[in-house]
Amino acid sequence: MTFSTGAAQAEVRVSTKSLKDATHVELSGPSEWRYDISHTEENNQPRIKIQFTGVKPEELSALAALSDSRIRTMKVGEGLNGDALLDIKLSAKSVRLFEYQTESPVSLVLDIFKDEAPKSKKTVRATRKDELSSLVARNPSKTKRSIASD
Repeated sequence: MTFSTGAAQAEVRVSTKSLKDATHVELSGPSEWRYDISHTEENNQPRIKIQFTGVKPEELSALAALSDSRIRTMKVGEGLNGDALLDIKLSAKSVRLFEYQTESPVSLVLDIFKDEAPKSKKTVRATRKDELSSLVARNPSKTKRSIASD
């Protein structure tokens, strides 16, 4: 989905895609993106607030309709100095936000994805030990060695 709004300084374009593994939000238009991000928790759920500088709430209003399996709610409101404040409540603790900027064209990208927890080292070690034990169990003749001098 792509949305455009007119602004006094630059037109902000909002593009969103809900992919299998991530929700992709791309904001473009201004020659520079200035913002602050805060990560908090509310009722044991992750919450992210992005305070923009030089972007008005109505320029990001299309984001308020965005919702999928990773995003519980996304609200656009007025923050400091009348600039846009994006308030995102994620659906689970395992959901993360990765943001970055591109240079050509200048854009701000927000990727929201479920972070798969890696296996702990103890689990991996136990698995390797189990694999070795199963190899020995399958080949018992190789566990006994005879010495040539016997």
